[in-house]
Amino acid sequence: MLRNRHVNERVIGTGVRRIESKLHKGRDERKQTYEQYGDERPIEGVALEEALLNSYYHGNLEISSDLRETDHNAYYQLSKKRSQEAPYCNRKIYIDSLLTPEECRFVIRDEGPGFDPTLLRDATDPANRLVAGELEARWNKALARVAEVESKIVVHDAARPMLAPDPASLATLATDLKTVWAAPTTDARLKKRIVRTLIQEVIADIDPEAAEIILVVHWIGGVHSEIRLPRRRRGQRNSTSADIIVAVCQLASIANDDLIAGILNRNGLLTGHGNRWTRERVTSLRSHHRIPTFKAADDGIEPWLNLSKAAQLLGISPRTLRLAAQAGEISAVHPLPDGPWIFSRAALSSSAARAIAEHARHNPKYPTGSHPDQQNLFSSIT
Repeated sequence: MLRNRHVNERVIGTGVRRIESKLHKGRDERKQTYEQYGDERPIEGVALEEALLNSYYHGNLEISSDLRETDHNAYYQLSKKRSQEAPYCNRKIYIDSLLTPEECRFVIRDEGPGFDPTLLRDATDPANRLVAGELEARWNKALARVAEVESKIVVHDAARPMLAPDPASLATLATDLKTVWAAPTTDARLKKRIVRTLIQEVIADIDPEAAEIILVVHWIGGVHSEIRLPRRRRGQRNSTSADIIVAVCQLASIANDDLIAGILNRNGLLTGHGNRWTRERVTSLRSHHRIPTFKAADDGIEPWLNLSKAAQLLGISPRTLRLAAQAGEISAVHPLPDGPWIFSRAALSSSAARAIAEHARHNPKYPTGSHPDQQNLFSSIT
């Protein structure tokens, strides 16, 4: 049919930008033609672009490709010069195109003097392809290597068929599942993979008399497990404990959200929904209660310090300062039993702090600090 066949002849002037503009426009028109006839073929833009650039540089501008191989800058400087000089700048490029759902044909003609095809070097000769030939050789070598490895894998798999798993090994993995699930390194992605591997479906129902949610877990092996969870009553809220909110507010003065989450988990504390703490959950708690985030001071003078930094400031050992804080000799905050001590810089500048440091320096039984040659393996947060 006539509407399935498009024959056009176009004429474009000399100029790289103009050629590229026409090239992109032609690509869009061919794409619209393919979409109109319900055919999605790859667009031969690379071949058309190569033909247009050859007509422009080697045809109308009469610049040899040998110059580009020897001096890349001189090649493009000469092309820029000739594109503004007669007769090169007056030459045109002609495009004859044939577009059908079955084929896409282009004939490119320029107004250059032409050339003798028999004098051209063999483009298939690897010695004439320079960089392209080297890259293609590396690519072919890599493909051969891939094919060799794949063949070795096939031979290896055929020689060693997959054995059925040992039931005892599966039972051992089942006993370790709880440990793997509760490990701090197990992220949500790994937990989703475990659930999809072990569970076929979960059926939920409600027991209104017992005010419970009944979950029936259908495992991949065919076993069913029933889990009963308390149903939240109307008006009931699962909020985080006020003590945890106070602790987070105090810890935020010396620690970021990642560190706060680790401290809360180390103390066995959970969220209002019974989950372990993560950085995102600590951030959400701070945002909800408008607790400022920790930010290091630009001048390095922190208003709040942990035990190690406070002891370093006073020139005494952390143990001496901790015992003084426990005895109430210096003001300090200890939000959680297994957590850091927090000292204000103002308290460390008080007369009580100076008296503690002076007493420690004159006590030969308990040195004020560690030996200068002693090295720390871990940075302290206490």
